Amino acid sequence: MLRTANKPISVPSGISVDINTKSRVMTFKKDNHTLTRKIHMDVDVNFDAGQNAITVSQSDVANEKTVKAQLGTCCAHVKNILKGLSEGFKSELIISGTGYKGKLQGKDKLILSLGFSHDVEFDIPAGITVEMPSQTELNLSSYCIETLGNFSDRILRRRKLCRYKGKGVRLKNKPFVAKVVRKS
Repeated sequence: MLRTANKPISVPSGISVDINTKSRVMTFKKDNHTLTRKIHMDVDVNFDAGQNAITVSQSDVANEKTVKAQLGTCCAHVKNILKGLSEGFKSELIISGTGYKGKLQGKDKLILSLGFSHDVEFDIPAGITVEMPSQTELNLSSYCIETLGNFSDRILRRRKLCRYKGKGVRLKNKPFVAKVVRKS
């Protein structure tokens, strides 16, 4: 057993937990946000309402080769869901380059001008809020880390950062160091 699986995970106040052992699904709710996660066959998840804590343990039919990995993965998923519902996650992106900019069209569409012959449009998924303090800054926030990561990755992949000039889309907290061009 792993050390993280031995410790119970405390649930913050205001979050309701429902674990269905028949269909092997756990559901977390806070206000109008709901997150669900399937439970792997190697793992048993129990919620103690008295202590307001979740315990993750090995199931009776667990495969010895994969049980440690599944225990750690399940604990990480539960902690991410609880953190997302209580605090939320955010990602900050910077668009850099001559003429590169972005704009919001309503609350459900993001339009980026990234040096192509056409503008690139992104439909903003449900649960993600996008703020633009300026035309070259994107602040993404969500309560679900998976949808936030997938959406920010789609934006980052649309125009990868040029290592020589620094043109493209990058994370704000990741510093950019230009690659030196060999001069002869």
